[in-house]
Amino acid sequence: MGVKIPRKQRKLQIIKKENRAFDCFATIKPDAYCMPSKFYATTVYYPATKEETQTFLTTIDAAAYKGTEKVKDVYLTDEFDTARDALKWIKQTFAEFLKIV
Repeated sequence: MGVKIPRKQRKLQIIKKENRAFDCFATIKPDAYCMPSKFYATTVYYPATKEETQTFLTTIDAAAYKGTEKVKDVYLTDEFDTARDALKWIKQTFAEFLKIV
């Protein structure tokens, strides 16, 4: 039987930065005896040039714990044409991360 994660911790917090960049993060600690699981995603905006189109470079770095044991490390990187696509990918990965935790 798993521990129920509080609703407040299941929400991904998004921080908008200058020049269309943004960060997403969440810290999940189901109870006082668990190590906190951390999910962090950062997206950097590269504007269009003559050679290339605009790009949103997204990196996800996460560590999942069950009790005091680390069960999974996640490090993913991908490029997207729009911020919406990047955010959609981050939310899908976060949903999978919640299933692990």
